[in-house]
Amino acid sequence: MKTSIIAISSFYDEPKAFRIDAKTGQVVLLRNPEQIMSKKDQMIDDFINLSGYSANVCYTNKNFEEISLEDQEKTKQRLSSTLSSGHHSVCDHARITLYLDDIPKLFAMLLNNEKDYSTSEKSGRYAKIDFSKEESALAGKWNEIFKEEINKIYPQTEGYLDDKRKDKIAQENARYLISVLLPNTKMVHTLSLRQLNYEYNWMQKILQSEDNPKYYELLKPTMQEFCSQIEELGLIMSGLQENKNRSFSLVDNSPKEEIFSNIYQTTYSGSLTAFAQGLRHRSLRYSMSEKDEFEIFVPPILKSDKNLEEEWREDALKVADKIPQGTMVDITESGTYEAFKWKMFERKCARAQMEIREQTAQTAQKYYEELSKKQNALADDLKNYLTASRCSFPDYKCKEPCGFKDGILGISKI
Repeated sequence: MKTSIIAISSFYDEPKAFRIDAKTGQVVLLRNPEQIMSKKDQMIDDFINLSGYSANVCYTNKNFEEISLEDQEKTKQRLSSTLSSGHHSVCDHARITLYLDDIPKLFAMLLNNEKDYSTSEKSGRYAKIDFSKEESALAGKWNEIFKEEINKIYPQTEGYLDDKRKDKIAQENARYLISVLLPNTKMVHTLSLRQLNYEYNWMQKILQSEDNPKYYELLKPTMQEFCSQIEELGLIMSGLQENKNRSFSLVDNSPKEEIFSNIYQTTYSGSLTAFAQGLRHRSLRYSMSEKDEFEIFVPPILKSDKNLEEEWREDALKVADKIPQGTMVDITESGTYEAFKWKMFERKCARAQMEIREQTAQTAQKYYEELSKKQNALADDLKNYLTASRCSFPDYKCKEPCGFKDGILGISKI
């Protein structure tokens, strides 16, 4: 893997990293990652000044311009004092954009389950991914099988369900057999200086421990590499150690209670693929716990043919030690009723992958039944969202109608 800085926040007007050419409309780069890093000392000073000045805002009648004229040594002393008292939020103003090249999907999931970030990640649904030889052969085999099975059910094109779309659906089902440990994910990841230092320290604790959840143990080599690289980039600041005894939230093996009211919490079985998609809903909280024995997600399209289903399970066992994306885990999802509605607006759609689409529909039905038992007034509202896809919702207007009848009715088999 390789970690590089591609942007940083600054409190003053220095030249932008890019400009738009007025004639062509094209983006013209003015600085590259190497140029940013050639100013490493200046970058650290910027972070210190921005954080130190922000700390002073809380205690002075001066405006920001007046604060920024003070002696830098005084700013450093204030920041050091602020951090030593445990007040680290001033370092959230300093933000870093990293480009993470060739990282495991599981490592991306680890970072993406923390809340203070923005991520643009290479998609396994739409972009070609490099696989190992064994996995490539299995994925290729099942890609062809899925194409054949899809065409049996939907031989004609219908609306958006053309041959290209069928190929994409076949591909996204075949990738359930691809490992989450392969270093083939690329992403742009923006987070604050404080959060980056916290995550660095959480990784250090995991690296020094032998009593970690299985998935954290599997990520140790990647964590070690990442920590070394951000040290080299000069992004570790003394005094920014997390002081609330928290850690990564990806894995949580503790018992969970089911709750359905104005807030909710539920646990269901799903694949690592569906879990990774759920993490994109940052208004909700997610964690997973490992199952005692290996299970693989079986795409519903295979369940009508027992021979195919059995062959799929057998092939999955061949790569079980590599942790394929279809590995089943127990997923705990929690949040507010309103946040769950936002999830339905995204996932109850024929364009969404079938597994998370069906999970969302099942949670909605369970949520409605529990609210009804308690005679909670929210049940009447939720009833509007139970049937069919989001294009049937009373307060949703689709901008890209798919024209796919089974998808609109919520009975699609793919």
